Formats: sequence, structure tokens, C-alpha cells
Amino acid sequence: MVQFQEESPQIERLELRLPEGQELKEDQTVPLEVIAHYQDGSQASLQADQIDVKTKAGSQGKAVATNKGLELREAGLVHLEANFQGQTGEVSFTITPNPEEKDSCQGASCTDQHRSKHFASSSRDRLGRV
Repeated sequence: MVQFQEESPQIERLELRLPEGQELKEDQTVPLEVIAHYQDGSQASLQADQIDVKTKAGSQGKAVATNKGLELREAGLVHLEANFQGQTGEVSFTITPNPEEKDSCQGASCTDQHRSKHFASSSRDRLGRV
């Protein structure tokens, strides 16, 4: 007797979802949901470490997928693309600047200020633990 194995349904498309109604600010991590839609109508949620997620060329902002979610690193328009089992899903969104996190310094002097702040605090720590 010959048995036929039923093939598992193929993925028809990928859908990328970001939190709705939430302002996406740089220097924060938000959940990224990737939903696989199959030919038989079923859906499955995919883990970030199962898929290849990258920022497409032409993006002004920068976002990186990690196991904690989507890290919003630089303000601007982002075109995000996810690939899984030969299917691609895309989403575009804008990361807004986060003024609370930024220092007012710029350029080389900013780096020097950060270094001197770090050195001062680490020197204090060392001296305080006599």
C-alpha cells in the first residue's frame, strides 16, 4: 500500500507589525511581530532569530532586529525587510528624534566631554573604594 504524505502548507506572504498608535522614538526597543500567512489560511508568529531582518537601501533611519525586539537607533524613514523560507515582508515607518537622550555637544568636543565625564566618574569610584 502506498501512502502519500500531505505536504505542509507553503508560506504565501510575511506580514511585519509594529506597535500601533505609539510614537517610534530613537534609542528605544519596540516589539516587532512577524506573521507568516500560509496558503491554507493559517497563520504563525515567527521569532526574530528565525528570520533575516534588515534595513533596505534608501532608508535614512536605522533599526536593528535583536532577540529583545527592534532597536530604533537613528531617526529618519526606515524601510524594513524580513526574509523567511523564500518569502519577503516589508514595512516602512519613521523613527522620530528623542531629544531627552541627546547631549547638546557635537563633533570631537562631544567625544572629549563624554570621555572626561567617564574618566571622572571611574576615578571617583576607584578613589572611593580605598
